[in-house]
Amino acid sequence: MFRSTLIAAGVAVLCGTGLAQQTLDPAKIHPVRAPVKDAGVFNWSTKQWVSGPKAGFQSTTYTVFRNDCTWTGGSFFYAPEHCEDVIDSGRIPAPSTPGAPLGATVEVQVTGFEFAYCTGYATGSVDIKLGFYNSLGGECAGGSAVRPPRLGGQAAPFPPFGPIGTATAYFDFGAASAFPLPGSTLNGKQGCWTMGFTFAANRGFCLQSEGNGVWDNSATTDQFSWSFRHENPNTTFGLAGGPLIAGEPSSGGYGAGTYNIPAGSNGLFGSPCGTGLGADSDNFWVNVDGSAVGVQNTIVNSTGVLCKGAASAGTNCYFFGGWPGGPLASFWMVLKSNGNCSFCANLPVHYCPGGITASGCNAKISAIGSSSATAATGFALTAHDVQGSNSGTAGLFFFASNGRQAQQWGNGTSFQCVTPPVFRSQVLNGGGSSGNCDASMAIDLNARWTAKPFQAQGAGSTVQAQLWFRDPQNTSNQTTSLSNAIEWVVCP
Repeated sequence: MFRSTLIAAGVAVLCGTGLAQQTLDPAKIHPVRAPVKDAGVFNWSTKQWVSGPKAGFQSTTYTVFRNDCTWTGGSFFYAPEHCEDVIDSGRIPAPSTPGAPLGATVEVQVTGFEFAYCTGYATGSVDIKLGFYNSLGGECAGGSAVRPPRLGGQAAPFPPFGPIGTATAYFDFGAASAFPLPGSTLNGKQGCWTMGFTFAANRGFCLQSEGNGVWDNSATTDQFSWSFRHENPNTTFGLAGGPLIAGEPSSGGYGAGTYNIPAGSNGLFGSPCGTGLGADSDNFWVNVDGSAVGVQNTIVNSTGVLCKGAASAGTNCYFFGGWPGGPLASFWMVLKSNGNCSFCANLPVHYCPGGITASGCNAKISAIGSSSATAATGFALTAHDVQGSNSGTAGLFFFASNGRQAQQWGNGTSFQCVTPPVFRSQVLNGGGSSGNCDASMAIDLNARWTAKPFQAQGAGSTVQAQLWFRDPQNTSNQTTSLSNAIEWVVCP
């Protein structure tokens, strides 16, 4: 039924400029017959296994991309030859994305990833290479042949990510002598695995959200890409291997399982799963050893093995005949993140001048500690040089994540520098003495957000804050003044 569905392919859809999708030869699609096993998580930085299935990998704060649903029609994998780079795409929402989830950032620090595959090669001889790219020009590269650039086997330290068309990170698992990819128990026997990788603290790689950091509503610029290359010839043992096909839009919809979007259920494991691509992304790109579009290459690899059985139309854009009659043309990939690529050090900066009070005071705001979306304490906003009062100066901090501004505060010297709508802290008493600049105020904003979760600003948010306080002797029409402003990024 499955193969006949592929043969009786649906209407071809344009994939890039002037390029029609090619229906993949059904012989390249294989059912998963062996149990798909969880290999666990390997720390790529330390070259050590993380104890426990998926331990550490699942504990990271965000799943920023998740495509691990299996097709309701069954579980299959695609069998590329060793001369083929399979290139899939996905989207990580940026702050500018309509309806962007809380915590979306311009770029994400990828702290772990998971992919899935089947192979006919025994453990220790499996040779797979993965690459991650900010953009390769869209789902099918706009009709241009794609030859992903090669990087070394170790993930590049973040934050630098390459310009469009270059790799952010490239992993040569065949060259990682300290790490044998799991395979079958015997050459020629099918073995199927999900494999997770994580990194040491402050290691990993960066990917730009939406491919270029902003939402353009464009398939060319709004997607990151990742590549899979199976260096083991599928003709050696007569048993194919390759990436697991994944994606089931009806199990949750576009982006399900990422951030706070509900997920569907995985047909393999029965657990919740995501769908990183939508039905409109029912395609992927195959590059046959750098050949031009439509050319089938028969290059001999470095070991003298002829590349046979390449994709039916050579270098081109492919699909499986159209979802839901066939599986969605995408592959198993999950990306985890702990936040943005700034090492999440909050990076507080001051902007906007504070007003001058009746006694000539210029209140100044500062931040101490680490702003966190999950920590119960540990981030203090403080203000000093505040106008004092014998009865104690009353004031409060206000904050928001709507960007900077500089609006005149009445007819005085203060400016409202936080764009409304804003959240306010409780009223504080800064003490001090009349005529002096000796009042001060502080609040633990982490604790405030824990107690008032509706005020919390999510990880990755850029927050602005100021102090408002009583200044009754001020000659302005407000009888209040404002400090300067501070801006920072919230960590996970």
